[in-house]
Amino acid sequence: MVTIRMIRMGKKNRPAYRIVVQDSRRKAGGAYLEALGHYRPLEKGENLTLDLSRVGFWRARGAGISAAVAKLVKLAGKKPAV
Repeated sequence: MVTIRMIRMGKKNRPAYRIVVQDSRRKAGGAYLEALGHYRPLEKGENLTLDLSRVGFWRARGAGISAAVAKLVKLAGKKPAV
């Protein structure tokens, strides 16, 4: 099954996450099908970028979604368009 989840990037004590579409049988740091955005929890201001149309595309094709990414999708959906 294909899953939308986060891969940890960044330096020690400075986490940054890439939100990706990945086969659930692969390890979390392995190859992925598509990158949908990124999340930097320690940054102020714009710390989340996410392509909601691509998330919808993969969800429509049966992709699962992790709990953490589901929260970020909900948060990104509430942001006002600039």
